[in-house]
Amino acid sequence: VYAIGDLHGDHRAVRDFVQRNIQLHKNITNDDENVLICLGDFGGNYFGNHRDDEFKKKLSNRPLTYFVIRGNHEERASNVAAKHPDEWHKEQYFDGPVWVENKFPNIKYALDIPMIYTIDGKKTLVVPGAYSVDKMYRLMNGYSWFPQEQLNDEEMNCGLELLDYHDWQVDIVLSHTCP
Repeated sequence: VYAIGDLHGDHRAVRDFVQRNIQLHKNITNDDENVLICLGDFGGNYFGNHRDDEFKKKLSNRPLTYFVIRGNHEERASNVAAKHPDEWHKEQYFDGPVWVENKFPNIKYALDIPMIYTIDGKKTLVVPGAYSVDKMYRLMNGYSWFPQEQLNDEEMNCGLELLDYHDWQVDIVLSHTCP
């Protein structure tokens, strides 16, 4: 299990990571289950067009499964799935529900609410979303900004209830930023 953040639709860091590990450690192969956790601003649901697909195609050529936690510079997977219901489905991964785009089955998106997943035997709280400190800059320059980038009050309360249910006992917390 590996982790990275802020790919922003650029596959080169993953390409280089895989190449380095094949050369140095020989532990990244098509036969192994290697997971790359993407800690936000993945870039697979940013443009909403062919550019997203090109990025995901390049990643899909690598011997990795991607577990994507939403950041602030990307659309919620649930919103993309709602717009294209025949192209997405939910399945179980890390003992919890994830969104999967049918044509990219090795990219698993954590739900858009706080969830607990079991990653490498560890109880892991996943907190999606973040606040764009660059919101005005993005809007003034015509860059994408996603109104539902942050958790709303109801989603935050669900996260607190989830933690209460687990007596606030988790091994790991994964998020794009400290929400």
